[in-house]
Amino acid sequence: MSFEDKLLAEIDDLTNEIMDEIRVVLSKYEVHFPEWNDDDVPTNLDDNIYGCIHSEIRYALDNRKENK
Repeated sequence: MSFEDKLLAEIDDLTNEIMDEIRVVLSKYEVHFPEWNDDDVPTNLDDNIYGCIHSEIRYALDNRKENK
């Protein structure tokens, strides 16, 4: 497994840990977000939040690498 593959796996793990906490909140307030995890829609709130967090972590790591 290459360094890049390991890094992506770590980013996925971190994103999943964060999403676990966010999903608790979303399920608590599901009345306000009824389709937050509906797999029948093209993109749901859960997917959007996951994608944003994952992208921001990668962006932060890339910026850190460039600034060294």
